This record gives sequence, structure tokens and C-alpha cells, in this order.
Amino acid sequence: NGMKKKWIRYLHNGVMGLLIAAGIAGGVFFVGRVRGWFPSQEEPAVTLSLMAKELTGTVLIQRDGISYQLKEDDSLKMGDQVTIKEHGTAVLCGSDSKVYCGEGSALLVGAGTEGALQLTLTQGELFGHCNGGESLRLMVGNQSALLKKGTAALVVTEKQLTLDVFSGSVTFTSGDLGAVAAASGNRLQVRCADGRWEIPMLQTLALCDLSDFALGCGEGYDDLCVTGVQIQKEIQRREEKVQAALEAKLKAKDDGEAVKQVKEAGAVKKAESSEAAAETETSSENEETNDETECAQKEKKPKAEEKTELVKKKPEKQSDAESEKEQSDEKQEETTTESGGSCTIRIECTTLLDNIDDLKESKRSYVPSNGVILKKTKVSFTEGETVYDVLTRTCEKAGIQLEVSYSGGYGSYYVEGIGNLYEFDCGRQSGWVYTLNGASSNYGCSSYVLKDGEHIEWSYTCKGLGSDAT
Repeated sequence: NGMKKKWIRYLHNGVMGLLIAAGIAGGVFFVGRVRGWFPSQEEPAVTLSLMAKELTGTVLIQRDGISYQLKEDDSLKMGDQVTIKEHGTAVLCGSDSKVYCGEGSALLVGAGTEGALQLTLTQGELFGHCNGGESLRLMVGNQSALLKKGTAALVVTEKQLTLDVFSGSVTFTSGDLGAVAAASGNRLQVRCADGRWEIPMLQTLALCDLSDFALGCGEGYDDLCVTGVQIQKEIQRREEKVQAALEAKLKAKDDGEAVKQVKEAGAVKKAESSEAAAETETSSENEETNDETECAQKEKKPKAEEKTELVKKKPEKQSDAESEKEQSDEKQEETTTESGGSCTIRIECTTLLDNIDDLKESKRSYVPSNGVILKKTKVSFTEGETVYDVLTRTCEKAGIQLEVSYSGGYGSYYVEGIGNLYEFDCGRQSGWVYTLNGASSNYGCSSYVLKDGEHIEWSYTCKGLGSDAT
């Protein structure tokens, strides 16, 4: 009986092991089929040579009803749906073409009847380039743009689509309205009203009308209708405009707070002066009462003497008003001269772009496509303010999330997270560090008192406790 039970137990364990192995094999096979690891006889005859490159932020792919994170060098096939989340970008490379996908874009991968790579854009922006070896078809609903050799950008919103042709020629087909040829330097727009596309409108392409995304992509090409120098100047002009607006906003708020402080100080001083005047008036009334009592016992003074005393009292009240004005002016002057000068501050997390696989998946959408959270910005500070003071005020006014904690042991504040990116989000050595004028500082951010003209750089470090930060 004992031997029989032993064999039954062995048999039971063997069966369970086989079932577990079969389950694991089935899971691996299922995932492999979804991700394209194994060939399938059911796959369409038309095959694509399309690979994901240069991924930033969160890029999702939906295949066979299953959604997962798209990885670098992943191959795409017909029917794949690609979604670029906020702050994300992706480059899809074909055999002889390249398509840049802007943040917030959503597209469907397919193939045209003529063998062209076909991308159907449902939202966002694409920038495509073909060398001539394969054609590229960009679609929005039944609106189709065929690019055989050249460069073009496509943007779609709820109200219209815009096609910009930078080089080569595009054949645009608008549903049943026929085909339109758009040459290099042309912009083609089609409005959408009540779910129906209107007649395409062709116009000259203007540099100032291009999106920031298209300008950034166009920098890498020298055969466009606009030169690289023109693109760089336009990008610089826009960046300077944005920075000027941000700095003006920060300065306006600083000036507003300064004026508010002066007004509050003036109001307090005025209240104190009013109280002092009331006390003086009460004291004068008491003195007058005492004088009347004395006058009742003594001879009254001549009227001329009384008039002389009244005349003498008026300059005293005027002197109080002048004194109040002088003190208010002094307070204004103190507030004005309190300023310690100005500095520049920049916040970046470019190291995360090279370590995106190590970053928590829930935090990838917070990483900007260029890794810059705040461009170099000029801000003013008052005498005695620290790096920490400038950081907190700038983040508050620029709308950047910031979380700090106070370290009692060191007697200073510690920056835990900026822009929803926290320490340890990308490994045990990850977190925020700052440099001052390009060099690391031995002081805590709330201990170093700023000097006029200094530059603060906050960087996210992933490895080496700051050695990898710029």
C-alpha cells in the first residue's frame, strides 16, 4: 500500500509539472505571436520593413487587441496601432523612408496597393522623408497624400488637416474630389465641417506657420525649400519669445509682490500714524481741559496769544504728514535696494532619455521629448535669498510641480521631486542634483546665498550620484 501511494504521488507530481510547463509554453507562444517572434501562415502576403527607433517618453502599441510598451528596435506589422503619449516621440524607419511621430499622435500601420508604406493618422503630427526607394502614403480618413521622393509633414485636428511639402512633390487625393499635386514650398489645407471634408486649398508655405515639431525635424535635412540657417533662426526666435514671455511673467509677479509689500507696509504705517494721532488728539483734549480749569482760577490770556498758539500747532500736524511720507519713501527705497540682482536657472532630465527602460513606466509620460523641463530663464532675487528660494518661487510661478522635505540633521531642505519625477524613480542612485556656474556645490540648496549673475542648473541623475548629469 505504501509503495502504491508513493507511485501515485510521483504520477500526480509529474502530471502537475507537465501542466505547468504546458501553461508556460502556451503563454510564451501567445506573447511571441503577439509581438511577432514566430512566423504565421495567416499573416498577409504584404510584409513591412518598419522598425521603431529613437523612442522617448511613453509609446504604446496595440496588436491583436493587446496593448503594451513599444521598445527600441521593435518591428511593426500591418494592423498595429501606435499611440505617442504626452512628452513622447518616436521615429519609424522603413527600408528607404523615415517618419517622425510627434507627441500625442495616434496612427495605424498598413500598406498601400502599390506597395507603399501607409500610415493613417487619427490625431497629432507626422514628418516623413523618402529617398525614393519606397513610397510613403500618409492618410487621414479618405484623404490621402502619396510621397514618392521628398519630405512632407502632416497635421490633423478636429477641424482640418494640413499638409506641408518641403521637398519633392506630393499627390493628394481628397476622397471623390480628385487629385491635387502639391509641389515643394506649398501648403495644402482641407477643412472638416459636420464630419465631411471640404475642397482642398493650396497656398504658399510660410516659415512662420510651421509647427515647432516640423521645424525641429527639418533641422536634419539640407534639401528642403527652407534652409537650415532659416530654420535655426526661426527656432531661436520662438525660443527667445517664449523665454521673454516667461521672464516677463516672473518679473511681473515679483514686481506685483514688491508693490503689494510696499502697500501693506504703508497701510500698517498709516494705521500706526492714525493711532498715534488719535492718542495725540486725546492728550491735547486732556491738556485743554486742564488748561480750562487753570484758566478758571487765573486770568485768561489775551486772544492774540491764543491765536499765536493755534498757528504754532498747525505746522506740527503738517510735519507728521511729511514724516509719514518720508518714511513711506524710505520703505519704498529699501524695497527697491533690497534686490540682490538676477540669476539664471535651468531644469533638465536628459539622462532619463538614455535610461528610459530603467525609469518606472508610470513616470515615462512626464519626461519631455528633449529632456528640458525649464529652459534657461533669468529671474531676480533679493539679498540673502538662496538657490532653494529661487527654485521654489520659479517652479510655483512657472507651474512646475515641486516637492521638498526638510532635513533636520543637516538643517536644510532636500528636493525630492520636480515635474513629478522623484528620487529612486530610475534606480537606487537616481534623484535631483544642482550645479552652480557649471560646478557642483558643497552647500545644500537652502544654504548657498546667491550672488548676482550666477547660473543654477538642476539635473536628474540616474547613475553615479550626479556624475552623469550635465
